[in-house]
Amino acid sequence: MPHPLIDLILLRPQAFAHACDSPRAAWWISGFLIGTGAVYGALLAAVQRAGGVELAGIPVERFSDAVLYGGNVLAGLLIVVVVHTGGTLIAWLMTRGVGGTGHLLMLYRAGAYVLPLAAPALPLIAASTLEGPARQAATLPETMLLALAAAGGVAVLTGLFQALRVSQGLTPIRAAAATALTAAFTASVLTIVA
Repeated sequence: MPHPLIDLILLRPQAFAHACDSPRAAWWISGFLIGTGAVYGALLAAVQRAGGVELAGIPVERFSDAVLYGGNVLAGLLIVVVVHTGGTLIAWLMTRGVGGTGHLLMLYRAGAYVLPLAAPALPLIAASTLEGPARQAATLPETMLLALAAAGGVAVLTGLFQALRVSQGLTPIRAAAATALTAAFTASVLTIVA
């Protein structure tokens, strides 16, 4: 029997069935939430350190690594939990609109398995907190960040499609419609906020 992580990396629906059915899924869900939050927080701290920014008017050089990384990892954990919860609610609403079953808890569980698929996009998200010369000095070349983010976006949308099919019992066309609606709504909100 394949490992759930291999199924996830290969974007197989079995990974999302594992999220919905396995008694061990709670451990995986917690690991994906904590892991994604910790990676995002550590990337954010590294970008801040390399960019030499000020935090609350204090130069970042005055913060010890433990404080800078610890604070950002905690913030990253909180951000990932909020994004996961909000994203689950948006996807759930969109699946209800296309005739999904409405199993919110199943979608929450399967949605957590989508989080690690966003890892390639995290460097761009972390770099977006900096502006101008600090961003150029602290990050990878812009084309590389965009390529990684595009790869992460495709993986997330494909994973969301599979998660919606498995957790909501949608046909491929309805799952694709719900995925497109979720992406369009999320892009609209991010455009307004940004």
